[in-house]
Amino acid sequence: MEVIIRTARVSDLEEIYSVETSCFQKQFQISYDYYKLALNTYSKYFYLLFVDHILVGFINAMPTNKKDLTDSMLKGISDYEKDGNNLMIIGLMVLPEYQHHGYATRLMNRFIRVSREEGKKRIVLTCRKELIDFYKKFGYIYQGISDSVLGDEVWYQLKLELDDDDDYQ
Repeated sequence: MEVIIRTARVSDLEEIYSVETSCFQKQFQISYDYYKLALNTYSKYFYLLFVDHILVGFINAMPTNKKDLTDSMLKGISDYEKDGNNLMIIGLMVLPEYQHHGYATRLMNRFIRVSREEGKKRIVLTCRKELIDFYKKFGYIYQGISDSVLGDEVWYQLKLELDDDDDYQ
């Protein structure tokens, strides 16, 4: 079995969106148009994981200087800042039939390592309650209930500090 992680290309759009729609119910899905725009703007923050040449999962994030992940970041790129110090994880997903094989962990580890190497200050994400402990394994700190109301769900925000700057509240 061959496992490869690489950055995304615009030509990966159809496969990326197929994974999105396979992993999330309609009310939680990010739009096709969003992915198209994001891939054309900041594809270097999309990491794709292939198993035997099949896209089975990915992680993507938006660089910004904002400190909280908001619903506007899930719908468009108005908060995108090319040289932003923070990375807002828009999604981390693995196809259901490939889950529980460590692929999400591999994607997150790669993402954290590269973010540190690039000098980013922090990574922020939101998740459902049942995933909080998964993210804590990577050093993420629970910050409380997010303002996000995507799909009329309660979301929880976590952050991972990548440097020693302690001015983040």
